[in-house]
Amino acid sequence: MGDFIDREKLNAVFDEHVKQANEIFGDTEQMSRVLDETDRVLFSEPILKDACPDINDLNGMVRSYVSGQYTEASPKSICAILGAFMYLNKSSDEIADNIPVIGYLDDLVMLSNAIEIAKDDLELYRSSVS
Repeated sequence: MGDFIDREKLNAVFDEHVKQANEIFGDTEQMSRVLDETDRVLFSEPILKDACPDINDLNGMVRSYVSGQYTEASPKSICAILGAFMYLNKSSDEIADNIPVIGYLDDLVMLSNAIEIAKDDLELYRSSVS
């Protein structure tokens, strides 16, 4: 990503969104709103699904957690994913999404951070639903 993306700044932005996710953690109504908005974003921006194949499983794991169907994931993982989704759902972010090719790089950094934190829980979730 070179000099174009300030990874340190994006990591700080990610941390802020994870803090916001921690504030709504346990409030199933607010958590569901984030997930519903994420579904809307993914429907309107299918390139994100292509660029991040894990996104459906991330969404599924959090939805299952919120509904009580799958509670094995750690709160840290759930909040990391929710934080990334909250960023993804923003109408304006660090790199405008309408810039061809590079517009989603910041979103992918957020998702990458969430995947790194949640990777063990994500694998356990996948094995439980397969």
